[in-house]
Amino acid sequence: MLMMVKVVLFMIDHGFTKMIDDIEAGHVNLVVVKDLSRFGRVASGIDDYILEYFKMKRIRFIAVGDNLDSVASANFEDDVSFRAFFNEWFLRDCSKKTKLGKHNKAKEGKVMSTYPKYRI
Repeated sequence: MLMMVKVVLFMIDHGFTKMIDDIEAGHVNLVVVKDLSRFGRVASGIDDYILEYFKMKRIRFIAVGDNLDSVASANFEDDVSFRAFFNEWFLRDCSKKTKLGKHNKAKEGKVMSTYPKYRI
């Protein structure tokens, strides 16, 4: 039950749930991603999967762009936790800046939409 709740909160993606099903069936022993931010955005969800679930299932995790490897990295757990926290913070910071930019643009009376499908 806990894992299903985490999947719903963490990432609703058919490919992700299929990967988890394959791990449960014993078909997967290695997960490779481009970088850690591609695996997920919520730091606690990333920690739960990579540091607990994958470890329990003996799954090797590699994030190529971040140079992280659960077998070869000396400070793997610390690096994952730090990068996951930073990725989540960066996402929230960008979101705040985007909202502020849109708010300021609307306040100045500038156009906030694209062109309509029809023109008069």
